[in-house]
Amino acid sequence: MEHYDIQNEIHSNFFKVPLKSEFKSQNLRVTIVGAVDYKTDISEEDIDEALQYCEFQRRSGCMEDFEQMCTNLMHQNGKTCPNDHHEALQLYNWLLANVVA
Repeated sequence: MEHYDIQNEIHSNFFKVPLKSEFKSQNLRVTIVGAVDYKTDISEEDIDEALQYCEFQRRSGCMEDFEQMCTNLMHQNGKTCPNDHHEALQLYNWLLANVVA
């Protein structure tokens, strides 16, 4: 009598997702799910060279000139950094009204 594996049957036929035990290599995984593997090997030098062309966002998420303008506007008007989300919303609305004006 043939061994019937219900878990394999469910994963392979019902969900069309192979079991982890079937993933013996990355290439087999790609073949099973019908995907195309576009990965390619690159060198550390290639990464370093590519990083020269990247622009990284500042921690604040703002461009430096805009952040400096907002900071100056805050200092000139006695505003401080917010301590909670309510203060942050008030400051944001204040900055919108004063930066656009």
